[in-house]
Formats: sequence, C-alpha cells, structure tokens
Amino acid sequence: MVAAAVVVGAVVIGTKDDGGKETAADAGPSASASDRPLSSPSDAESSAAPSGSEDPGEGAPLGGGSEAPDGDPGASESAAPDASESGPPGDKVPYVVLDPGRCFDHPAMDSSVTKVEKRSCQGPHDGEVIANETLSGDFSTEKAIQTKALALCATDAKKRLKSIPNDGRMYYYYALYPALGTYSIQGEDQVSCALTLSAGRDGKKLSKPLPG
Repeated sequence: MVAAAVVVGAVVIGTKDDGGKETAADAGPSASASDRPLSSPSDAESSAAPSGSEDPGEGAPLGGGSEAPDGDPGASESAAPDASESGPPGDKVPYVVLDPGRCFDHPAMDSSVTKVEKRSCQGPHDGEVIANETLSGDFSTEKAIQTKALALCATDAKKRLKSIPNDGRMYYYYALYPALGTYSIQGEDQVSCALTLSAGRDGKKLSKPLPG
C-alpha cells in the first residue's frame, strides 16, 4: 500500500467487502460537514441541507469545510467545521464506497475512529448512506470536485427528506467522494451520499435506521 500527499495519486489496493468498496493507499476522505442543515421533514423542500464531504482516495484533508450548493433555500447560517475542528489538515482516510442503507462512523465526525467504520444501523452511528452517484467531467482543484460531489448529494438529500416524518431534528447531508488524484489518475468516480445529525466532530449520532 502506498501513501501519498493529498494532491498526488498513488497506487492503491482495492478490496471489497459486505456492501462496500475500499481503496487504501492514497485514499483519504476529507470530511466536512457543509454549512447548512436540512430540517427534517415536511419542509424539506424549502430547507437547506448542509453537506459533508469525504475525500477518499488520495483523499482531501479532513475537515475542509464546504458550503451548501446554490439553490438550497432557507439554509441556516451555521458555519461548516474547518480543519482544526474536524481533524488535522493532512490526515487522510481510505477511499470507500458504501451501499445505500449502510451506516458508518467517520473520523471527521467521530474522534474515536481513524477511518470510515461500518456500523450497525441499530446502534449509534454518524451517518447512513442514502444513494450513490457518479462523478464525471474534468476538475482542476480539490475544491471543484468537492463542490460537485456535494451538489450531487444535495439533490438526493432533499428527495430522501421528503419521506422522513417531521421529527423535529436537523439533518445534514454528507458526501464520501474521491480526492482529485484518486479520481483523475485512478479512475475512482463513485460518491456515497449520506444523511447525518451532526455537522461537526463528536456531535449527535443516529441510533437507528432513517425513518420513512
């Protein structure tokens, strides 16, 4: 397994196991919860969803905050966590692709883990994957690929929230996506979109599968 700098691609060893694909090497998700929460439920259409990002593959640094994609109405003004809040800027975690319905903990949201860990949805967990998307096109910066991944997940999050009963909770959308080098050099293009209850580290966790 070869490790590399955030912006450099590296040879990776890919393994597949129970509903997920992991690429370890230069993979390193950058976790960032975007800054606008999506209110649960009925007003999902008008509420904004904060996004989180995961930069697997060559991985972006943990905690590279991002803003919700344009067009997310009614977003709150809470700021996305920065690298100092989510983890050291140079930290990287393996790139993973998780199937919809899979629950997990992520180092950007849980200080007790150092990589994406699959969890039972019947116990405490940071997020639950709601959809997978495919990146396409050319990107010149980590920020550009992050923005695209979050935009793809914003659409899925709004759609999923329509099926969640109004439970008074604030939901955030989170994207697990490949770092620039992992995408452009290694060809990894899958994005796992998830919903969480926290936009920062060691915040509120889900304790059961998403309703609806």
